[in-house]
Amino acid sequence: FDGIYNINGNFELQTTNEEKFIISFLKLFFENLEDKGSQKFAFSKLIDAFDNSSSNFTGIVKKNNNFLTSNNISVSNDENKIYIKGEYNYYKNVINMVLDLSQNKEIYLTAFIEGDLIEPNVNFDKNSKFFQNIGSNESNIIEESILKFLNNFLDIDD
Repeated sequence: FDGIYNINGNFELQTTNEEKFIISFLKLFFENLEDKGSQKFAFSKLIDAFDNSSSNFTGIVKKNNNFLTSNNISVSNDENKIYIKGEYNYYKNVINMVLDLSQNKEIYLTAFIEGDLIEPNVNFDKNSKFFQNIGSNESNIIEESILKFLNNFLDIDD
């Protein structure tokens, strides 16, 4: 049924003990990396969105033929918010999305997810505030760590 659909609900991510361990490890890693005195944003706080607490899921999705599109879906959890925009072709199982991770009402990190839904390409905007807040030498290590975490979390092979 083609049309426009309002979304308004809550969801909770169910994580295994292994995933909880990885999340805790990453949170500790970023907490130690962050300079609490000078950074307005903390990636460790965004990781909290992956714990077992409930999140609000709101927005509008448009269905047209084989495409689901949206420019204004948001997932919120405490002071964290993720804005989702893009499209999904469910006939070809292809996704093209932009995720803006927000903290304290400011966009902190932007991720681009493209390609096959089973094995998408995930890239990060190097101009995001997250990468501006850390040294350039650390950004590649951190990006690789984030990608490894996402690949393990989404069960994607390298």
